[in-house]
Amino acid sequence: MFVRRAAVVLALTAPLWLASPEPADAGPAPETPPDPALEAQAERAWAVVWDRFFIEETETFADYLSSYEPGRELAHLPTAAEVRRQFPNPCGYGTGMEDGMILGGALLSAIVDRHAVTGDDDLREPAATVFRGVRRCATVHGVPGFFARNVCREDGESVYLNSSRDQYTHGVHGLWQYLRSPLADDETKAQIRPLLAAAADRMIAFATPENGYDFGRADGQRCPLGICRMWEVQAHEAARLPMIYAAAWDATGEEKYRTLWRQYVAEAVRQSREPAEHTPVYALLQMQCSLELLGELEPDPALKSEIDAVLRHVAGMAESRGKHAFDRLFGKSAAERAMLGPDWRTVDEWIVQGGYDVPQWGPYRDVWHVTREAGEAALIPLMTDRATLPDAQQARLRTLILKTDYDRTSSCGVVYHLAAYWKARRTGILRAAPGPVGGDDRDAAGGPMVVDADFEGASVRVLAIDEEARRVDFTPGGDPTRGWPCWWSFRLAGLTPGEPITLRLRGSDAVVGTAKPLAASWAMPTRATYSDDGAIWRHTEAGRREGEWMIYSVTPEGDSVQVAWGPPYTPTDAANWVRAMGERSPHATATELCQSGEGRAVPMLHVREGDLPNERRFGVWVQARQHAWESGSSWVAQGFGEWLLSDDADAAWLRRHAEVFLVPVMDVDNVATGNGGKNALPHDHNRDWSDNARWKEVIAARRKIAGLIREERMDVFLDLHNPGPGDQTFFYVLPAEYLQAPAVDLRDQFVERTYARLQRPGAAIPASGKTKATGPDYHPLWRQMSATWVNLHGNPHTVSLCLETAWNTPGSTTVGYRAVGADLAAAAAAYLRERPARP
Repeated sequence: MFVRRAAVVLALTAPLWLASPEPADAGPAPETPPDPALEAQAERAWAVVWDRFFIEETETFADYLSSYEPGRELAHLPTAAEVRRQFPNPCGYGTGMEDGMILGGALLSAIVDRHAVTGDDDLREPAATVFRGVRRCATVHGVPGFFARNVCREDGESVYLNSSRDQYTHGVHGLWQYLRSPLADDETKAQIRPLLAAAADRMIAFATPENGYDFGRADGQRCPLGICRMWEVQAHEAARLPMIYAAAWDATGEEKYRTLWRQYVAEAVRQSREPAEHTPVYALLQMQCSLELLGELEPDPALKSEIDAVLRHVAGMAESRGKHAFDRLFGKSAAERAMLGPDWRTVDEWIVQGGYDVPQWGPYRDVWHVTREAGEAALIPLMTDRATLPDAQQARLRTLILKTDYDRTSSCGVVYHLAAYWKARRTGILRAAPGPVGGDDRDAAGGPMVVDADFEGASVRVLAIDEEARRVDFTPGGDPTRGWPCWWSFRLAGLTPGEPITLRLRGSDAVVGTAKPLAASWAMPTRATYSDDGAIWRHTEAGRREGEWMIYSVTPEGDSVQVAWGPPYTPTDAANWVRAMGERSPHATATELCQSGEGRAVPMLHVREGDLPNERRFGVWVQARQHAWESGSSWVAQGFGEWLLSDDADAAWLRRHAEVFLVPVMDVDNVATGNGGKNALPHDHNRDWSDNARWKEVIAARRKIAGLIREERMDVFLDLHNPGPGDQTFFYVLPAEYLQAPAVDLRDQFVERTYARLQRPGAAIPASGKTKATGPDYHPLWRQMSATWVNLHGNPHTVSLCLETAWNTPGSTTVGYRAVGADLAAAAAAYLRERPARP
């Protein structure tokens, strides 16, 4: 946080060793009285950090807990023998010893903030304890300036050899904050200064052009992962090197550090201006740490203003990330949030990263990550000068702390919850009077109408609200660079139960460059979808078209209503459904395909029954929502999975003879942010199936499908979509000339069986009974479409199809879509029953 007071101008232009007055945080910051419930929860979090995560032997902190049994919480930590032989990898990845320096630095900063609020001198001892652990990490190995990740609990001296710039960022930031705090006495400050100087000296010696700006491992070798590179890096990493030099100069006054700080800082700030959109939250926090330090010390007012602008830009980026992390965390059950970490030695999956063997935590990884990310995202906007926090963000922070059961939290994310709480208290913006989450402090029924789009999957641009007519004029929201702006979804509050509300929809005029706006019909279903409770979705009566407007009427049963283009299906919905299926059926496993580019989990359901080995099973892959706006396709996927796990005899046969993978939402990032996805730049998920794929979901799906192909059991691939406004349900197929001999006949058999079910009397959503081709005349990137790619690279017997389920019919509801999915699954079972058994 920048301090712009005349009384401390000297501290901004002269090093700390020369400035005799205490820094500006010497006394408690003014604030409103603390909320007792929040304070009690923060104290519980504080106790848990010290009782469970603290490693007494080394005075450091562990990454996770593997037990809630007293004395067994950290039983998974590596032994001295394991660390000495650098097992499982030289970073300690996955072991619980990975981020001790990061946690020590973050906790030091939090303690400094707490002291600035309370003035409690009893904090001197915990601050000194954390400092001793950080100092041990920086000195126990005898390598000057090397900030080890953590120190082995068993012998108190062994370390993993590969650190990272992230460890240095938090370590240096925490030490610098502590140095400038009245918590550190003169003797302690005399111990901090050489640590900061040694870190800078290591950068001078190793982070050079000749070494690729890599500060190296403790044994002098280059880091193979790129995580020790300090210059010529990404935007969020650019300020790390001058930060270290600036901290060393502030601590010691040595001119060599000042010279290097000034050499790098202006260019670092310039490079920091535009961090990548998908920069992870932890990296944004580290960016704030480095820029906060640089901003505090910067003597040039113009450059200081630039740093301030970048800090605020990053704070803005964190807002949507915070909402996303909050929704993911509390979209999990209490049991899931209480999940414990594994003994990493016994996990099923290991990957190779830069030549290092890394154990994978399975489903626990997301619990650990999102607990931490929720705190990090809350902290980021508080690290700006004159920090402010909108009501919705304040409410999320308050609810995060109040709702988290810290006695049943195994992630070190607790540290970031504490840091955010005390930073918010220090800024004086965490109001004592609590307000509910996500804008739920709406006006009473019958008051002014309020449009709420602060939730997962929301998208709207409000044009006008006419209170007298009780009408809302709107157009779809969404960024056209992230896909067609045709999806819309929002909540409307301030209503009287039983009161008719008019919705006037106009097509979006958002475009990319000189392109024409998307035809309005894509955004205008004949019937809008609405829900009074967010669970049961209904159609409105048919709307009427008047010029450029489509007009709907909805009569809510309560004082608020959610309206949408179609029945929403968010990543949280996918995760909840996949988890429920895994809990309900012993034959289903809730898992993840991957993490998305923006760090969201991509839920996947894995189904198999019995002991038949995989090599004798048919391979079935079902995926939906490569185009985010096509929400109906996710409901079709859910219907497929529900039938598959039903008591139907054919479903049981399919479970026993096939291995089925089902992904309800592929493009989770655009679904979560309310963007269309279709024709996103540079191309969407369904134009990305090539060797140069950019979307992580596609990369992961191709990898798994390629494995099925190698095993010669890629039998059925189904890509689920919604078509144009006037289309009935149909299959897209690859022209026969591009298929191997048996594939054409097999495909036709599958299509025929499916249409026989979808065209039977009483079917909710009619099928055309015809197919359309996706060859060279369809799209320039036709070879990079998923069903085409699987056809061209699959086995001779592979059936690969795209099903387009009609969305603009009276039956295009959650019930209708799920019925289509059930019919599709039953057709797959009938088709595979006629195939020869696998040898």
